[in-house]
Amino acid sequence: KSASQTQGGSVDAKVGDFVQRGDARWGGKLGDYGSYRVYALAFEEGDTRLESGSSAMDAYRGNQAGFRADQAAFTGNLTLQGDIYENRVGTPSGRRNGGDALARWDKRFADASTFHVQAYYDQQDRKDLALSGGGTSDRVRTVDLQAEHAFRLGASHQIVWGLGYRTWSD
Repeated sequence: KSASQTQGGSVDAKVGDFVQRGDARWGGKLGDYGSYRVYALAFEEGDTRLESGSSAMDAYRGNQAGFRADQAAFTGNLTLQGDIYENRVGTPSGRRNGGDALARWDKRFADASTFHVQAYYDQQDRKDLALSGGGTSDRVRTVDLQAEHAFRLGASHQIVWGLGYRTWSD
């Protein structure tokens, strides 16, 4: 959803005996040609209780924050957005954290054809400690680049072509 569609503020809270959640968002203008929004949220889910009454050790809690900005730029529209997060899971001690960033430029030409260029980066870290000691750790990084051109051919055909590149490491 475009940042121009989420202007002003929003706050939401949910509290229960198993799930708690709170989030806040604020959006505004970037001069005459753009909009932005920022958000933050936190949540917690309690342990599932097994039939025996003991804990399944699957509690889950986390925090996340991010932004989006849309701006007229280079005779088109530029979108920048990003998120960061940290989640903890009760396994007995697991952690997931990471973030992503995206930049996209869209251009509509006079003949109604369009051109899009996008770059995306994501990093996820995962750490788990075992009950018996030791544990595992993993980091995944993803880079994705795309370009796409779409145009009409005659009255009833649309041609879409492009290039893409994606790589990841772990």
